[in-house]
Amino acid sequence: MQQFSSAVAIGKPSAIALVKAGIGCAIVPKGNVAVIPGCEAMRTVVIDPPIYMTACLISSGDMPLTAAAEAVSALVAAQVEMHFKSASC
Repeated sequence: MQQFSSAVAIGKPSAIALVKAGIGCAIVPKGNVAVIPGCEAMRTVVIDPPIYMTACLISSGDMPLTAAAEAVSALVAAQVEMHFKSASC
């Protein structure tokens, strides 16, 4: 029987750790996984055409956001907007 203890080799169960353990494949944000200790032999294949995803912030439907959560929400929205404006130039 195969041991899966190496699936927690990089600190906690993750998609990369599961790939490293030989359990399967994963779709992850584009980057160089070879710089992760123990992942030097992994290869990445760019998905073409690119996959786009809509992200959302979630919160309790029973309670309004706190002032801090509202501030974080506004900050994230502003950062995303700024990123896409600079990327389209």
